[in-house]
Amino acid sequence: MIVRGLLIVVLLGVQGVVCDHGNNAMSNEIPHVNHGGVKMGVKDIKCDDGIHNLTVDWDGSADAYTCETDMWSPLEQDIQWKQSAVCEPVKPPLHRCLTTPIEYDEVLPTSGKHRPLWPKFGEYRYLPTQRWLHNLEHGCAVFLYHPCAPQSEVDELRRIATRCLRKHIITPYNKLPRDLPFAVVTYGCKLQIPYVNETAVVNFVKEHALQAPEADYPRNGDFSVELITPSLIVSDRLDSELCPLNPAMLPDFEPSTVAPDVVVKGQHARKKHKRMKEIAELEFNEI
Repeated sequence: MIVRGLLIVVLLGVQGVVCDHGNNAMSNEIPHVNHGGVKMGVKDIKCDDGIHNLTVDWDGSADAYTCETDMWSPLEQDIQWKQSAVCEPVKPPLHRCLTTPIEYDEVLPTSGKHRPLWPKFGEYRYLPTQRWLHNLEHGCAVFLYHPCAPQSEVDELRRIATRCLRKHIITPYNKLPRDLPFAVVTYGCKLQIPYVNETAVVNFVKEHALQAPEADYPRNGDFSVELITPSLIVSDRLDSELCPLNPAMLPDFEPSTVAPDVVVKGQHARKKHKRMKEIAELEFNEI
């Protein structure tokens, strides 16, 4: 009887955890995420309020978003070229205050330490890596281009991004090489391409976007410095359908809660990402 009673308690406890997770997915309230001791999405002038000490990540110089040489000519679109997505083990998604500089070993990171306040979805004149890396954890797809990349290609990348999902970031990134001046980044994965190929980009987004620990959390960010164009709702606020044929393109809104009938539909939003277990293990090891 004691064993049976303990089993019931354990099962109820597990059920409670599952229910809480489901409620977090439906709620617009900030979940109690405390990576590395710093809470997510809490404005704090001593840590990160989205206003002060921003030069730690970017000094505001225009070279981050302008081309200092002649604009690059479009690369020849070789029909034999095949895109290749690279996925890598994720690093602990630890929050770090602006009192601590964050640097990355990789030219194009896909996970790791970042700022507690994540940016609003949309296009930026420039957005530091330390910011958009947080959005990846929320299932966002980040679309990058070199400032010298051909404008026609940048326009095409923008068109695809804005019509694929609400949770997108578009920003220039001057660390991209000339032979691969475009990139799409999701949590733990990246696609670097010599020119914008719609099929390649859409396939990558459908396969890898929303595959992140907090992808079901719909709330927009609180950081908006250099935001040019806020994102629109493409299918719904949870991006239930990625890259739809007939995108809604409706203004975004920020309700107090997400209605129960607005749920993630489709297999892509229900797949369990293989890297989630790695995340938990890495966080325990780091802390």
